[in-house]
Amino acid sequence: MTDTGMTGCGERNPPQDETAMRALVLDRLGEISPDADPEQIDPAVSFRDQMDFDSVDLLNLILGLERALDVKVPEADYPRLSSLDGCTRYLLALIRMPDGPTRRSA
Repeated sequence: MTDTGMTGCGERNPPQDETAMRALVLDRLGEISPDADPEQIDPAVSFRDQMDFDSVDLLNLILGLERALDVKVPEADYPRLSSLDGCTRYLLALIRMPDGPTRRSA
């Protein structure tokens, strides 16, 4: 797995670029689906369509990303995080929001 500088309390310095965010998502994906080969993941295709990944796995991925980044993803936005590209774009936009992201602890 990739060293993303995570702490148990969330990311102090969340990834600010696509490469770092992608590494974080792949790290969390590896925790949920250890057999997934990051080199074989097509970033534009949903996780469900390219590996043994169901709705519970997606929920666990989103919860892990929320914990890592100390953010809250609205349930209505979950489908936007169904692929590597989707996760990367959505989470970068979320942490770059002008008023800051919604924190999990809020």
